Amino acid sequence: MNQSNKDKYRKRSLILIVILLLGLMIPLPYFVEVPGTAEQTRNIVTIDGKRDDFEGEYLMTTVALEPGFLLNLIRSVGDPNASIYSKKELIGGTSIQNYDEQQAMSMQNSQQSALELVLTKAKYPFEKISKGVKIMAISPDSAFYEELEVGDLIVAANGKKVTDGEDLKKVLEQVKPKESVKIEFERNHESLKASGKLVKLEGMKKPGIGISLMNDVTFKTEKQINFNLEDVGGASGGLMFSLELYGMLADIDLTNGQVIAGTGTIDAEGNIGQIGGIDKKVVAAEDAGATLFLAPELSDKDKEKQQSNYEEALESVAKNHLRIKVIPVKTFDEAIEALKKNK
Repeated sequence: MNQSNKDKYRKRSLILIVILLLGLMIPLPYFVEVPGTAEQTRNIVTIDGKRDDFEGEYLMTTVALEPGFLLNLIRSVGDPNASIYSKKELIGGTSIQNYDEQQAMSMQNSQQSALELVLTKAKYPFEKISKGVKIMAISPDSAFYEELEVGDLIVAANGKKVTDGEDLKKVLEQVKPKESVKIEFERNHESLKASGKLVKLEGMKKPGIGISLMNDVTFKTEKQINFNLEDVGGASGGLMFSLELYGMLADIDLTNGQVIAGTGTIDAEGNIGQIGGIDKKVVAAEDAGATLFLAPELSDKDKEKQQSNYEEALESVAKNHLRIKVIPVKTFDEAIEALKKNK
């Protein structure tokens, strides 16, 4: 091979290498879900700027979403703790920006629910201030799809003040099928208005406005209670936030010197809800040194329809040969009792 042919061969090889590298780095419409982190809740929840002084600690577990680069997708095929989801499966028809906003709002909602639950359980005086309802998602079929945005705060409907979801529901129940609904809302501190008719929604008996909502509330207390968490979204931290905050307000350490992880949504009544990715969260928990893991459980009737988080977690423990002990919980009270018995 003469020098000229050698130079051509090198150039072609270089071009092929560049094309291959670019192919591996171009994101495809997929995401890879893998075990994430286990965050110490004492670094998240503070009262008057102070953290807890528990002998042990609570961990809030997460999953990580990696972009669907070809290299990531190829690598995940042989990983038993990696799941591939299409963009549509993960975020539906919304944009990445809207999805991130929805996740941030879900996190805010979980903190609000945890705070209301614990303040009530600890019999700590507080004032609940309702501001309105925030938009979390808008159906493409909604008459408001082009006018409202995720994060908008609805404060009135058909001239009646809206402080929570129940207020809006009462207004909509009085609207006839062909009548319009006039919505007053706030966006970036600006007062705006929009109007539209009710639409038929999939899976719903009655027509509606096609909007998912969350109550926007704050709690006024004597002490300053803060949640300090960035770059983590979703509502699955509710249970662990509640345990951390309850221990601090009630001045009770239920950790018994152990590292206790867990997951699950929480509502103001203390009901623990199912979440996604628990098979990966239990792996993250053991990697962080946790010996106990609180997992959401379903009633026997509901387990006839679907697998519970607790069952998923047990399967992951067996598959990955983990040593962590998984405890099923349906309510906040059950979680408290389980920790008391585990001493």
